[in-house]
Amino acid sequence: MTNIRILEVRSELGGRLRGASLGIDAIKMADITKDNTFFYSVEKNKQKQIVAVKDFNSELLKPSPHRQAKYIDKIYIQCKLIAEATEKCLRDKKFPLIISGDHSNAIGTIAGIKNFYHDARIGVIWVDAHADLHSPYTSPSGNMHGMPLAASMAYDGSKEYRISKREAQFWNKLKYLGSREIEPKILPEDVVFIGLRDTEIEEDELIERDNIKVIDPIDFRSMSIKEVADEAKKHLAHCDYLYVSFDIDSLDKSLVPGTGTPVDSGLSELEAKKLLQLLLKDERLCCFELTEVNPLLDIKNKTAKMALEIIDSLF
Repeated sequence: MTNIRILEVRSELGGRLRGASLGIDAIKMADITKDNTFFYSVEKNKQKQIVAVKDFNSELLKPSPHRQAKYIDKIYIQCKLIAEATEKCLRDKKFPLIISGDHSNAIGTIAGIKNFYHDARIGVIWVDAHADLHSPYTSPSGNMHGMPLAASMAYDGSKEYRISKREAQFWNKLKYLGSREIEPKILPEDVVFIGLRDTEIEEDELIERDNIKVIDPIDFRSMSIKEVADEAKKHLAHCDYLYVSFDIDSLDKSLVPGTGTPVDSGLSELEAKKLLQLLLKDERLCCFELTEVNPLLDIKNKTAKMALEIIDSLF
């Protein structure tokens, strides 16, 4: 536990529904009702290892001036702070455990990892019901929690929608985010999707074009969980470091009512725990992120308790 630093990222600027900013506190409340074991064990170290990253959720009180990339100007600033916090964590030889509001924050996480390991290949294991490969040019909603991988991979997509000059400027800034202005941060062959089952045609075309590795629920259940983990790690054998991003909606919707985009046919709690335990044993692992817990949509804090159980089982 002395090597972990928890980064609390409450930003929910990228989501469609409000409430993901409260996910961290809901998980903490679940921890308190479970005898306050996990967060206390991190906090009791001599040097405080729980860091709250400043957020700009007050911007949600007014409508975004951007239609195709809502709040992209503030999300850029937010992700810059996340990148700096992640990079500092790695520089301090601490393991970043990131608990974030919505998945757009992963743009900052990936930028921070790449800033620190700038000459390395970063493998990404994206455990999620969704591909998050939209850009402002392809998104039917303009919600940026569906865009983090596209920004990190410098994808514009088919340019189906016209975007404003300001949106284009900030989208390019996000693609080059970081002091080293590396673009792209990650390559298609360095990504593995696990649990993917809810995509749009624009994302499917990119996945097929670039032959991105997908282990969907049907594939998942045709193998043992160890085989799934081994398959993901084998595909990323050429990578120097691994980042695992876990969206709570990778679980079946019956288990996680408290998330913005729940989907049927997801992972069970046991499947998720076993999978992540195997993935996190890889010595190349440099960062783990859990995201999209929304207590305003939850039932008796069920989803937050599930998230805590998963974190507890890993750390």
